[in-house]
Amino acid sequence: MFYDYGAYFRVGVCLLFENLLEIIAPTRCSSCNDFGPLLCDVCLRKIHRYASQFSCQKCGAPYGELVCTECWDEAFNFSRALALGPFEPPLSRAVVTFKDKNERRLGQYLGGLIGAKICCSFGAWGDVITWVPPSKGALRRRGFDHGKVLAQGVADTLGLPLESFCAHQKRFDLRKLNKQERKIAIEGGFSLKGNAQHIYAKDIVLIDDVMTTGATLNEIARMFLGAGAQEVRVAVVARTW
Repeated sequence: MFYDYGAYFRVGVCLLFENLLEIIAPTRCSSCNDFGPLLCDVCLRKIHRYASQFSCQKCGAPYGELVCTECWDEAFNFSRALALGPFEPPLSRAVVTFKDKNERRLGQYLGGLIGAKICCSFGAWGDVITWVPPSKGALRRRGFDHGKVLAQGVADTLGLPLESFCAHQKRFDLRKLNKQERKIAIEGGFSLKGNAQHIYAKDIVLIDDVMTTGATLNEIARMFLGAGAQEVRVAVVARTW
């Protein structure tokens, strides 16, 4: 029997490095900054107060079960949307720490939480996981594709394949735009990749970090349906409110 002792050595060095790093700079909660896991039990309980049964099934907005003031006049291309919670602490801090402070472990962690919520809300629905791609500027600024890391956590939790289907086509900044301006700015903002044939007749789960008006997710869902997708559902870490 052949043993790759070099591989064992490399794994051992990595584990030793991680343990030393934990001693020098112990992990803190991304929200309250207490020593412990990336999201401590107290902060996790705050997230779980957001009951999905009271949220809007159409756009994922909190407390929109009966009449949703966020999307009552909207027609989305995606059929369902869910979020772990509103974009407020602890989730807002976790998202910022993950995206802008390079705490990549949070992506897998939050992705796992999204995956668990998808399982509870959608059951065994879905054929493939994909994500909203970053712009070239965002990728250059952060140094990694935060959406892919997040979506990988979802895919690992659900046991579904992960595949990238679209790319940024033009630059746009939606942060200061209203709902109508976002719709206009996002048109033509994405293009399908060469593997678009893999979309045909598939149920697709589209992942993003934050949903505001849903313009970006709606545009990508439109493209997927145009390429033959059977249905598109959306899952995000946080929903602005």
